[in-house]
Amino acid sequence: YSLDWHLLQYDVHRKLQRFFKTANNFYLRERALWERNNLLPDFEWLSSDDAEHNILIFLRWEDAGPPLLVVSNFSPVHHKDYRVGVPFGGYWFCGLNTDAAEFGGSGLGDTVAIKTSRVPAHGQIQSLSIDLPPMSTVIYRCTRKNPVRKPGSSGTATDIKLQKASKPRTKPKKLPNKSEL
Repeated sequence: YSLDWHLLQYDVHRKLQRFFKTANNFYLRERALWERNNLLPDFEWLSSDDAEHNILIFLRWEDAGPPLLVVSNFSPVHHKDYRVGVPFGGYWFCGLNTDAAEFGGSGLGDTVAIKTSRVPAHGQIQSLSIDLPPMSTVIYRCTRKNPVRKPGSSGTATDIKLQKASKPRTKPKKLPNKSEL
């Protein structure tokens, strides 16, 4: 028989459908998640042993451009200001948050781009201080520009436009390739 489309009359089912639609579109758009899926250099653990917090952190690299930073929190604890190491500086914005209110989650997590700090973490010389919701996965992407959300946006990467960073600084170097790190 056909799918139970009538269940979409209930808010919880509509939100779940919205999550899968957004997640599928994110997957198709982000080449790092599928481009070279079977090659080890395109996957890099940053933290696989944080049993105390039940958190896993890894990078997914692609042929060109910055990697995706994936942080999964498998505990019911909300971690505010959780420090995550990253391979280079810039602004990192959340492209997907499984705990977003639009998906039926608590709506916790970063809603603005985060600038890196020169604080070492997870074997990296730069790091971010993120807002990590409970029982969630958040995926970040780096840019040399400050991403700003459009008014009324839902918080997904498709709703973000880029604008120049607010503070003037020297011309940034090209983002390093993974072979240069």
